[in-house]
Amino acid sequence: MAAKKEKIVETETETLAAPGLDFTMKPAEAFEKASAWSRERLEAAGKSYADMRDFSKETVDDMMASGKAAATGMRSLGEVMSSMVKAATTENVETLRKLWTVKSIGDAVAVHSAYTKTTLDLLLAHSTRINEAAAQAVIETVEPINARLVAVSAKVEQMRPAA
Repeated sequence: MAAKKEKIVETETETLAAPGLDFTMKPAEAFEKASAWSRERLEAAGKSYADMRDFSKETVDDMMASGKAAATGMRSLGEVMSSMVKAATTENVETLRKLWTVKSIGDAVAVHSAYTKTTLDLLLAHSTRINEAAAQAVIETVEPINARLVAVSAKVEQMRPAA
């Protein structure tokens, strides 16, 4: 089977042949069309890069907000823990003073029982505060990350080809 030869260049016009394309135009017109196409592609690429830059900046901002929230949460948790240690230390000192003044084993057992009850109450009260502070810290830390994941999901959905 012999290969079919096509005329590509004419004197005044250029014939461009490609699968699915067959048209004739002047070289200046072809150059202008190619330049316009290149310009459009360059502008589209520039817009894509700007979108990517802005999206990345927003991601970094959300990560910074998450880190800031985590630090604030840790500070709150530290304050609750410090409050608990201070209350426990005060209770320990008070119990020790009472133990120095006991005159019988029965009094010592009573002081110890009161100390145990007070310490347990203190632990339960502070554990609730610790749980609340920890839960709040986690919620505030995860919130910006969740917002970013929602934005990523929306961006992926936008880029998805129409079915």
